[in-house]
Order: sequence, then C-alpha cells, then structure tokens
Amino acid sequence: MSPEYTQNGMFSFKSDVFSFGVVLLEIISGRKNDAIMSLISYVWRLLDEKKVLDLVDQALREDCNVDQLVKCANIGFLCLQDDPNDRPTMLNVVTMLDSEAATIPTPKRPSLVPGTCLSSTTSSSTTRPNTLTESTSSFG
Repeated sequence: MSPEYTQNGMFSFKSDVFSFGVVLLEIISGRKNDAIMSLISYVWRLLDEKKVLDLVDQALREDCNVDQLVKCANIGFLCLQDDPNDRPTMLNVVTMLDSEAATIPTPKRPSLVPGTCLSSTTSSSTTRPNTLTESTSSFG
C-alpha cells in the first residue's frame, strides 16, 4: 500500500506507481514483500552496500546484466518515493526502462526503510494534488 493510503486513507493517481515499484523489486529479488516493507529495506541495504548481485534471484543470476539490474532497482525506488509528487508517472517509468539514454534521478531513501523519518523525507508542500478519497476511488 502506498504511504498516502496507509497514513491518510487516501489514494493518489500515483498509488499504482508505488505498487509497480514493489512488484519490480519482487521480480528482481525473487522475494515476496510479505512482512511490513521488509523487501524494501533488504533491497535498499544491498544497493547501499554495493552488493547488487546478492539482490538477484538465483534463477536470474547467470544471465544478469548488473548495470540493468541497478537501473531497474533505482527505478523501483523512484516509484517508492514517499511523496506521490516525487514519483515518476508510469509513462516516465516505461521510458526509463526502455531507453538506454534516459537519465534516472537518484531516489531518496523511502521512509519505509528503518532509520528514516517520513517527515524528514517528504515534500514540504501542504497541498495534496492528485489524491482521491477512498469513497471515490475505483481501487475498492
């Protein structure tokens, strides 16, 4: 679930981007995000420690392109940004995944990773653009 939903009960137009980021990290690692954001913490730690190959599912390791793996993991973390306004659109995600020349911004450490405070990583904006209330959402 995206932070805006878990904290405020609101979906945003970028809640799907957040979910895509989780799925992308699950595919890369071969691990399910079954505990409260344990996968996100695990992947962030491995990237931070430059142990990228430890991240890759054993089934993918033989054919792994390390540069592509790092690129996908970084895109995954861009999708997990706390503030929906900091997340890319799905069109931008597809462009970044498809293009060799696309510049990929450095993601911020998500607040869901232990040791990070949500209030210190989110935007200072007090408005909530692009949010949908639970009752008007088509997500159920």
